[in-house]
Amino acid sequence: MIRDPANLQTDFFLLRDGPICVTSDRALWQTGTDWLRLNRGYKTHSWKLRSETEFYHEVSKTVSWNGNLDALSDGVNNWPLAGDARVAITVDNADRLKNWFGNKTNHIWDILQEAARMQLLFGVRMLVMVNTSSEGEATRWAKASGVSKLTGVCSGWGQNDTIRPDVSDFSICIRP
Repeated sequence: MIRDPANLQTDFFLLRDGPICVTSDRALWQTGTDWLRLNRGYKTHSWKLRSETEFYHEVSKTVSWNGNLDALSDGVNNWPLAGDARVAITVDNADRLKNWFGNKTNHIWDILQEAARMQLLFGVRMLVMVNTSSEGEATRWAKASGVSKLTGVCSGWGQNDTIRPDVSDFSICIRP
C-alpha cells in the first residue's frame, strides 16, 4: 500500500515495495492515476505505447533517452526533479513492451525502480502506474521485485472500498 506522500511512512513503502503498480483493470488504473494527480499533486507523464516509434518519442519527452536501456537508466536517474516533487509515469498498453523488448521488459521495471529509489533520496516521490490488457502479464510482472499489483483505492490498511478519486484521504492499495 502506498499512503499519503505527506505521511513519513510513504518513503518506507516506496523503498520496501517499490514504485511500480501494475493492473489489467483500465478503470482502476485511470482512477488511481487521476487520484494521484488531483488529490496528491502528482505531475503525470503519459507513455501510451500506441506504437514503438511513439513509445521512444514519449519517453524522450519525459527523460533524455536515445532508445538504449543504459541510456534510459541514465535519463531517469539524472532526471532534474526538484525536492518534494511528486511524479507519476503512466504506462498504457504495457503488454506491447514485451513485443518490442521481450524479456528485457523486466529490465525496464528495474531501471524505473532504481531511479525512483534514487530520486527518493532527494525527496522526490516517483510512481509508475502500469496498465496492461493481459491479466496474466499483470500477474507475472507483479511477481518481480519492486512491482506490485494495483488492487484498488481504499480508505485503510488493506481494506478495499468504493473507488472514489474525489476523496483526498484515500490511499492506493497494492499487493506486493
